[in-house]
Amino acid sequence: MSDSREVIRSRFPADGNRVRAERDKGPMDLLRYHRTRRMAIMWTPTVLGLVALSFVFTDAAWEYPAGIVGGIAVYSFVEYLVHRFVMHDDEAYESVRTITADQAGEHAKHHARPSNMNSAINGRQMPILIFVLLMAAIALLVNAGPTGGILLGLGVGATAYVGQEFMHYACHQFPMRGPILSAFKRHHMLHHYQDETCNFGILFFWWDIAFGTEFKRKVRRLRRKRALTRDTASPTG
Repeated sequence: MSDSREVIRSRFPADGNRVRAERDKGPMDLLRYHRTRRMAIMWTPTVLGLVALSFVFTDAAWEYPAGIVGGIAVYSFVEYLVHRFVMHDDEAYESVRTITADQAGEHAKHHARPSNMNSAINGRQMPILIFVLLMAAIALLVNAGPTGGILLGLGVGATAYVGQEFMHYACHQFPMRGPILSAFKRHHMLHHYQDETCNFGILFFWWDIAFGTEFKRKVRRLRRKRALTRDTASPTG
């Protein structure tokens, strides 16, 4: 682990100031936290607007499934690449840090304090929103080819982004019971507490499988006994 991450860990101990759950949380609790509520308020009209415009500018029926599949595929691939090669690159060029709103620095803070609510949701939404709206404006101005499919893809991709952020928050803050939800939590907890070079996908696992970054080794025991509650539930459980 790099020196910068060690400095952050020393300033924000992983076991200190842990936010404890006073009760089991459910889906509605997502909207009680100011950052997730802000995401919902910001992205809901954006997604609805993009989907509505896609119906206006779609010329062929094939654009609908293409937009849905393409939106999920492109977003999930970009998210995987950014998480793997940008967020975990402590020595990224200054230009890269600027373009990505210093996601590497923010992510290092998150790994230093995984249970902190503020680090579980990206606090810099505006650059992403501006990028999505810029891509939509370009598609509308050019208006050549499957404009409706592109707009739908942007809407679906934005929805996937919000879903990924909410899932990430839930993995750290919610109990995540049941076989499906616990599988998402286990996958991400292995990334935090076993190997940071594995399991980069959060809501979308398939790129880890495709590129060989899925954690497959035996889960090691932690040297220090930690209260792995809520966000740090045992990966084997």
